Amino acid sequence: MSLPKRIVQKTVAVFAGLIVFFVFLTIPPYFSGVLPNWSAWIIGIPWVFGTIWIIFRLVHWAYDEYENRIGFVGVNLNGFSQKGDADTQIFYDLPEFRPLWAAIEELDVPVYLHPRNTLPSQARSYEGHPWFEHSGWAFAVETAIHTLRLLASGLFDEHPKLQLIVGHLGKRIPFDLWRVDHRISKSPQGIPAKKSMTKYFRENVHLTTSGNFHDETLHYTIQRVGIDRVMFSVDYPFEATEEGAVWFDNANLTEADRVQIGRDNAIKLFKLDL
Repeated sequence: MSLPKRIVQKTVAVFAGLIVFFVFLTIPPYFSGVLPNWSAWIIGIPWVFGTIWIIFRLVHWAYDEYENRIGFVGVNLNGFSQKGDADTQIFYDLPEFRPLWAAIEELDVPVYLHPRNTLPSQARSYEGHPWFEHSGWAFAVETAIHTLRLLASGLFDEHPKLQLIVGHLGKRIPFDLWRVDHRISKSPQGIPAKKSMTKYFRENVHLTTSGNFHDETLHYTIQRVGIDRVMFSVDYPFEATEEGAVWFDNANLTEADRVQIGRDNAIKLFKLDL
């Protein structure tokens, strides 16, 4: 339990304005003792909040498990799912997952969509270019299409209270929102969604700055989706907490905007009693 405490202590030391630390659990709970131990640690520190990793294929277990984890304020989905052989790739826009989305809407908590790397059988475009695998490029491609599939499926029309969180300032989607909407308007091809992708981003999607410490990128994202949809994040351990905190402290923002992105938006979304 000492490692998480050191992480939090370091975070507070380098970013004095940070009063909340979110822990996104991306380790499956069938690893013995992992989830109970992290739960106890999170509950024991009043300004640390966690999101619970759930197995989306086990609908009733996931719902009961969330309700039993007092102190958790959200759900974390670790990318696509699989069943059968190792080459299957199942996204959560499919009808079989609607009961769980309904349960999450009833719980009234946000969902963080965490990346997974492209399956080896579908990663030929990366052959010979390993620097683009994982966080260099592949994470964004996989999570971006998953996000767009969820929006296009009509999920947020059926469950309008659902709130989705996507990291890294939206996996580059904000920069293509106009074109995506434009092309769909020209050739809708029976898309179930009743609204534009931009509309869903402004009503049902929240973005974090995790691993994307760049002023111009932040400014454009705010312009496209609205400042109330953006939250400060670091992406530890993939990125250094200190680097992200120093960047944010010095980013070209008004102090009011810095407080909103760095604190207020998360408090509102996660319904924190602060």
